[in-house]
Amino acid sequence: MAVKSVISIIVAIILFTGCSSQLVRRDEYMATYKCGSFQKSDEIITKAITTSLPENNYRKSKDSVWLLLDRATERFATGRIEEAIADYDLALQAVDFYAQDFSPEKVGQLLLEDGVAAYPGEDFEQILARVYFALALLQKGDEKNAQALLRQAEDVQQRKQENYRNNPLTRHFNLIDNPVAKYLLACMAEKNGDFSNADILYQQTGDLLGCGGLSAELHPNHPTEHSCTVLIIGHNGNAPNKISEFSDASVVSALALELILHSNHIDPAISSLTGIPVPALVQSPVSQSIPLYASLDGCQKLLYPLYNIRDVAAQQLKEKMPIIVARGVARILTRRTAVAVAAKQHSDVGAIIDIAMLIANASTEADTRSWGTLPSSLDIVRFDVPPGRHVVTVRINHHFMPPMASSYEIMLKEEDLCVINIFNIHPGVCTVQIPKQFLISRGESL
Repeated sequence: MAVKSVISIIVAIILFTGCSSQLVRRDEYMATYKCGSFQKSDEIITKAITTSLPENNYRKSKDSVWLLLDRATERFATGRIEEAIADYDLALQAVDFYAQDFSPEKVGQLLLEDGVAAYPGEDFEQILARVYFALALLQKGDEKNAQALLRQAEDVQQRKQENYRNNPLTRHFNLIDNPVAKYLLACMAEKNGDFSNADILYQQTGDLLGCGGLSAELHPNHPTEHSCTVLIIGHNGNAPNKISEFSDASVVSALALELILHSNHIDPAISSLTGIPVPALVQSPVSQSIPLYASLDGCQKLLYPLYNIRDVAAQQLKEKMPIIVARGVARILTRRTAVAVAAKQHSDVGAIIDIAMLIANASTEADTRSWGTLPSSLDIVRFDVPPGRHVVTVRINHHFMPPMASSYEIMLKEEDLCVINIFNIHPGVCTVQIPKQFLISRGESL
C-alpha cells in the first residue's frame, strides 16, 4: 500500500469519526424536554430534522429513524397528535428501509466507526415504534388502523425471532416480546366480542410477565354487556442514555498483542493502545420510574409495570456486545496493519502514520444513537365501568416533592375503549393525554 493512500485513508477516518452534530442537538433538546420547555425542545429537534432530512426525505439521512421517533413522541406527549402520527408514519418507513442489509455501510463500519451506518433502531425500538404509532392513532379514535399496527408489531417480533434462530451469530439472542402490544390487542378483541382470542392474548401477556402472570385487575372476568373499559398507560421516567466508553479488556489485549509482536522484532505501535469503543447505558439522575396512581370515581389503583424498557435495552445491548467488540477488533487490526505496512517502507513514515492512527482511534466512538424520548417503563391500569360520566384522577408521588394530582371528566358510551396516556417525563413535568371524543372537562394542570 502506497504511503499516500494510507494517509488519505487516515484523513477520511479522522473526518468521519467522532460525535455527530445531531447527537449534540439531542442533548440540547432532551434537556429542554425534561424541563418542560416543550416549544423550545420542538424547535431544536425540528432544526436537526430539517438539516438532516432535506425535503423530508428520510433516505438522505442515516439519523432519520431516531430523530423522527424522538420528535413524534415529544409531540404525542404534548398533544400534537396529527403531527405525531405523521412523524411515526415517516419513522416507520425509515425503519423498514434501513433495516435492509447495506453491505457498503458494513464496510464503512469496519474502516471508520459503527455510527457511519444508518441507524434502523434497536429491535425493541422497532417494535415500540409500532406500539406508539398505534397509541397515537387510538388518541385520534382510529381503532382500525391502531389494531393493524399492533398486529404488525406481533408479526415483526415473530420474524425477528426466526431470523435470530437462522443466523449462527445471533442464535443465542433472546428477543423479549412486547407485552403492551399483546395486551392492547386482547382488550380490542374483548371489546369486539372475540373472547377466545382475547383469552389467548391475555394468557400470553401473563406468561411474559411471569411472577404469577397477569393480575386479576388487568384480566378480569369478561366485562358485563355494554360496559366500558378505561386503560391508563403511564410512560414513566426516562430510558437510559447511551454513551461511548473504551473497553478496559481491549486495552489489555492490545498491549499483549504489541508485546508479542515486539518479541518477533516488530516495532510496537502506540495507536492500538486506545482500546475499542463500546456503547454503555447510563441512567440519568431522577429519571427512573416512580409510583403512578390513577382513580376513577374515587377508586384508586397503582399503575402496574407492564414493560421495563430500561431492562430490555440493557439485555439487548449485552447480547449484541460480542458482535460490537468483534467489529471493533477488526477495525483496530485493519488500522494496525496500515501502520505496519507504512513502517516497513520507512520507519519515520511509520511513526507519523502511527500518531495519525492514534488520533483516529481516539476519535472513534461507539454508536450511541437511540430513541431518546422513550420512558424507563410502560405501566398500566384498567377500569371497567358502566357508560356515562366519570371522573379520572391522576396522582404522582415523587420521592422529594409534594404529590401532584389532577382530575378530568370523561363521557363514555356503551362498549367504549378509552386509552389515556400519562407522560411522566421528569419530576414536576407531566402531561396527560385523553382522547377528545371522551374528554368533557380538564382539571387543574399537573
